[in-house]
Amino acid sequence: MLANGDRISAIRDAWPVLTVEQIEAADLYARAYPRRSRPRTPPA
Repeated sequence: MLANGDRISAIRDAWPVLTVEQIEAADLYARAYPRRSRPRTPPA
């Protein structure tokens, strides 16, 4: 969702059990380990 331009507050509204730190860690992980065989594309 962050890659699509959503804010952390929108993610927290969708998944209230997640902390800000967990969301930020997930974003860091996704950028550090991108999916293989799929080119990175900028958000629309």
